[in-house]
Amino acid sequence: KTPVTQFSTVLHHTSTSWFTKKDKPPEVCIIELGGTLGDIESMPFVEALRQLQEHVGYKNMCFIHVSLVPVLGSPSEQKTKPTQHSVKQMMQLGL
Repeated sequence: KTPVTQFSTVLHHTSTSWFTKKDKPPEVCIIELGGTLGDIESMPFVEALRQLQEHVGYKNMCFIHVSLVPVLGSPSEQKTKPTQHSVKQMMQLGL
């Protein structure tokens, strides 16, 4: 496959399509949704991502979940329960 040559910069939405500054569709668009998943403040953004996935198709969108897995105690033990809960919540929200 050929390398990616067009990244999205600033997007604005019209009722019919998505455009970049150069009026070319991007090959890759990176969107970061930070914060705590499930907070009422982030729900409009989560819904926007879910709708974007519907718009572009689930085969054309990839979600990457980044989570802290703390190592506590002696002997050291990874605490994965918070990450497990956030993945479950993402799935419940349709992401």
